[in-house]
Amino acid sequence: MQPNLNERAQLAKEDPVQLERLIRDHRPLMTAAVRFHMRSVRDEYLQIAQEAFCEAVEAYNPERGAFLPLCRRIISLRLIDERRRLRLDREVSMSDLSDEAQYSIEQSASIGAHQMRSREAERREEIGEYARALQGLGITLRQVQQSCPRHRSTRELCQQAVRLIHADPTLAERTLRGRLPIAALCEAFDTGDKIWERHRRYLIAAVLATDGSYPTIASYILPKEDAP
Repeated sequence: MQPNLNERAQLAKEDPVQLERLIRDHRPLMTAAVRFHMRSVRDEYLQIAQEAFCEAVEAYNPERGAFLPLCRRIISLRLIDERRRLRLDREVSMSDLSDEAQYSIEQSASIGAHQMRSREAERREEIGEYARALQGLGITLRQVQQSCPRHRSTRELCQQAVRLIHADPTLAERTLRGRLPIAALCEAFDTGDKIWERHRRYLIAAVLATDGSYPTIASYILPKEDAP
């Protein structure tokens, strides 16, 4: 019987050959993440993604969930960091046209204002990317808002469902294609299907948001310590 992905990640921690095979099998995932975050597939970006993949292997603990969500999250965060670094480098370079410009950048107040603007721009960009990803699944932000659970008990149940989906790579992959695994949720939580159908768009959007590519949006859906 072939080991599953979680078992392969465990083996790769101790076996360089297994690690190389795991990297090779997941190059498409890394390439897709680079294309999404960096807008172009360059060797240096792929190297960052591969290093993040190895970091995920090293950090993986089966008691804390499945490997695939952890892998996606770490790769996304490292690429987001690189994108921010490149943007900051470009902005500093453009402002470094004279000694006066350099001096103004070095002033703490100016740096603080710049960082605030940069974070706000990042948030707007993240929301825009998230909205486009939802559109690819046939969902609008308005529909997500309309299907959002109103009662605390229902919100907590949906949060549990999001964590359950992320813990199972098969369920996560299916949900990220826009197909909520309602039968699996009914069985796991001993419920009827109406509650999941009522909040179907919200749950798909929540799983997408907490998959690692949208850290700001994810923080509003799951508490940091509960994130997959």
